[in-house]
Amino acid sequence: MADPYGEQALLTSAMAEGYDAVPAVERERLLRYLEAVVAVRRAPVHAAVAFNAVYFGYDLAGEGYGCSPLRLDDFPAVTLGESVPALPVGAMVCVATGSDPLYAEVVYKEGAHPEIGALGDVPAWVSGAPAGAEGPGGAGTETSPRRRELLVPDPHAFGPGLSLSPAQLHRLRTHQRWINEDGHVVVDACYPSQEAVRRDDLSAYADYLLTTARAQLLSPFVPVSLAELVGGTHDEALRTGLIGLLDVVRRSLASSEMLRMWGPYAMTRAALAACWRDTGPLGGADMRSLVAAVEHASPSTPVGPDGTSNRFSRRHFRGTRLTAGARTATQHHHRTERVCRTATTSARGHRCLRGACRSRASEPWPQHSTHWNSRRPPPSTT
Repeated sequence: MADPYGEQALLTSAMAEGYDAVPAVERERLLRYLEAVVAVRRAPVHAAVAFNAVYFGYDLAGEGYGCSPLRLDDFPAVTLGESVPALPVGAMVCVATGSDPLYAEVVYKEGAHPEIGALGDVPAWVSGAPAGAEGPGGAGTETSPRRRELLVPDPHAFGPGLSLSPAQLHRLRTHQRWINEDGHVVVDACYPSQEAVRRDDLSAYADYLLTTARAQLLSPFVPVSLAELVGGTHDEALRTGLIGLLDVVRRSLASSEMLRMWGPYAMTRAALAACWRDTGPLGGADMRSLVAAVEHASPSTPVGPDGTSNRFSRRHFRGTRLTAGARTATQHHHRTERVCRTATTSARGHRCLRGACRSRASEPWPQHSTHWNSRRPPPSTT
């Protein structure tokens, strides 16, 4: 099995130039390791998380990052309900617990706008609104906007030696002072600009690694340092090389015949097939139930990103019975699995429904989590 610390490096200087510059034998070696990472992780794996695994040396035998060169004291602290500088998917964090620290990797995030109802009702103006928006037509004037976000940390990423016990995690979820009942952390994320809010996940993670986590990125103890791959520490060379590596990881995941992708997330085809055969929470029956619920939603509801009528209706993911019915199955990072399973259920995220209504699972929206969108196609396409 390929190993980041093995004799043959998994990351090479050619990869710093992007996927198309990489020899086939190097692509294949990296892909075998990435497939193994996706197979052993407990939830779908974001491309940023896959990059972490190969760059920082994730151990596939069970230790995770426990034996990696990552310095735990360097991790930013996050506290439930408080303000923090915005954190991207892939960030290593220390969740405050009032006692033993909870070290984790952020494996998923989504907006958590306070206007979203308990049953998933979404006001029209919230859908697609930019961070800092104050109401219908009000884009907000903050140059450094804030957005309430839900972070999904993987509390098992650092192996048993650096993880809290199941009893400790259960106690934290029950008290809901440091993490919520699902093991998630809701924070007010502070962004330096509106442009920063709009960046895609991998661009945001690249910026984070080159700034906040720069020491982590340039550690001489990682399997192969970015500085070594690009031949120096000049900012522009580091940025270009890092973007190249992230591109290689993302496209390698997408090239695999063993994996299925939704956006930047990868899951094994075997795991997805097992989900559809499963009769328990989040199994095939639940997925079909969700699709049926969207199918019967009114496609004429006038809800649009700007609040205007466009015969477009949105159903927030939390507005289904799956939230209550799958509480146990969705604790901690399993929310990632819930979103990705749902999005891939209806024919790669798209499905034509009876009555000329088209439904699709959208990407996570700026102010809230994934929606199912139902709309009538233009007359010429019906």
